[in-house]
Amino acid sequence: MNNNHTPILEPLEKKLLELLSFGLTKEEAAEQMKVSKFTVDAYLRSAFEKLDVHTAVAAVAEAMRRGEME
Repeated sequence: MNNNHTPILEPLEKKLLELLSFGLTKEEAAEQMKVSKFTVDAYLRSAFEKLDVHTAVAAVAEAMRRGEME
């Protein structure tokens, strides 16, 4: 993690982005995380807002750039 940056994503938001980066769909990620697809949508919206992005691909890229995930 980047020492100059305080993490902004919650652990479950990071987990979701990690699963999406592996190619899972939102529905598959929901199943893996044992939450509803509506909860996944909420996590994704929250991550988009925190990272100031509009797509899952951009969220993964920005989270990696910020050192939030590897």
